[in-house]
Amino acid sequence: MKMKRIMVFAALAAVLMISNVAFAADEVGTVSGGGTVPVVSAVAEGVFFEIKADKPSFTPSEITLKKGQKVTLKFTSLDVDHSVDLSEFGIKKEVLIPEKQSVTVEFTPDKTGAYSVPCKKFCGWRHLVGRRPRLEIKVVE
Repeated sequence: MKMKRIMVFAALAAVLMISNVAFAADEVGTVSGGGTVPVVSAVAEGVFFEIKADKPSFTPSEITLKKGQKVTLKFTSLDVDHSVDLSEFGIKKEVLIPEKQSVTVEFTPDKTGAYSVPCKKFCGWRHLVGRRPRLEIKVVE
């Protein structure tokens, strides 16, 4: 029964991501032009996330994983090159996300904690003022 719920949630999350509908957004800060950057959260139990990368943010910007369960992250750049450092999860090389392309990584978190994963490749002025795109990963028991 629990697996069925997980699969239904994963399918719903995929539909929402594909249709670019935010399913848990809080406004944080403002960007040039007066807009806001949303924080979008999602939770998985050993499934798949597609993280869309663009200059202002990663979407979703927060994900929660379970320790010991395999996860697949598909990073898709919507604009320019981006990169992330996932060394906390055993991925030795910085993950380059080429302009308007996708990269998939798989790993199994082996420890709990909260990890902040900023964009490492200079992709715009936000890097200069400490507001570069960032993915927050929480790993729970």
